[in-house]
Amino acid sequence: METPATPAISLIQALNKQMDNMLAKDWSSAGRATPEMADLCKIGRAKHFKLYGDEKFLSKTVTNVENTAQYRSGRPEQGVGLSAWQ
Repeated sequence: METPATPAISLIQALNKQMDNMLAKDWSSAGRATPEMADLCKIGRAKHFKLYGDEKFLSKTVTNVENTAQYRSGRPEQGVGLSAWQ
């Protein structure tokens, strides 16, 4: 059967490799890292950005900020990376 477009074989292979990595990982301690990561995000947010939304509805796993510092995505030389999936 033919496909209407050439599939992104490299992306499919990368996904397969990453799934293998995830399945091989020991997930027993995964929940413990979340509070530490959340604290780091809160510190960075307070230093560089304005919170987008109401503080009484903050999540422990997702931080939504307004880009008041005008950082661009993926500028590690500035010490901050923004991502739609982070």
